[in-house]
Amino acid sequence: MTKQETYEVGLKLLGVYILVKALSIVALTVINLAKLSFESHLFSTALYSLLHPAIQLGFGVFLVKKTKLIVSKLDK
Repeated sequence: MTKQETYEVGLKLLGVYILVKALSIVALTVINLAKLSFESHLFSTALYSLLHPAIQLGFGVFLVKKTKLIVSKLDK
C-alpha cells in the first residue's frame, strides 16, 4: 500500500466517521425534541442542537468527495 493509498483510506474513514457521528447527534436531538413539550425556546434549542451536526455533515461529505484532491495536495 502506497503512501497515497493510505492517505485516501484514512481520509475516507475519517469522513465516514464524522458523517455517522453527526447523523447520530441529529437522531438523538430529534428524539429529545419529540419528548419535550412546545416551549418558547424550543426553536432556538433545536437550531443550536442541529447547527453543529450540520457543519459536521458538510465536512464529512467534503472529505469523502474530495479525498483525491486533498491527497494530491498532501503529496506535494
